[in-house]
Amino acid sequence: MKITKKSCCSKEESSLDDSGLEINTPYPRKRNIFERRLNRYNHIMEFVRTMLAITTVGLQLIILYRLTN
Repeated sequence: MKITKKSCCSKEESSLDDSGLEINTPYPRKRNIFERRLNRYNHIMEFVRTMLAITTVGLQLIILYRLTN
């Protein structure tokens, strides 16, 4: 009985492209106008989200402080 070694990561079976990134769709998806507009303000949205989180924690601390007194 001859045992052959099967390759687990052959090029045909792999879901990775040449750069090593996983391909989720069978075709490249184009961004619509809304996504492109949101992408322009990505850093501002991250900053606002961070500031809202910090403000929320600050307000929770103030509320807890006033409840204990």
